[in-house]
Amino acid sequence: MENELLIILIVIFIYIFIHLNKNNLVYVESQTGTKFLVNNEPDKQIKSDMISRVVENMYKIIFILYEYRINV
Repeated sequence: MENELLIILIVIFIYIFIHLNKNNLVYVESQTGTKFLVNNEPDKQIKSDMISRVVENMYKIIFILYEYRINV
């Protein structure tokens, strides 16, 4: 019950954040071809590429942890 309430609050917070900033947000395609929602500022391409690298590194970590779990 406690976890469900936390998830609901996070989703509501994200929705409100996007709704209030929708005029300030744009989709930008990163170098990998994935589109990310970033602030409409002069460095939006740099931000999109940084998010892409973070996501890529997260997948690498997940793969490493999965391989470690199998080998243990």
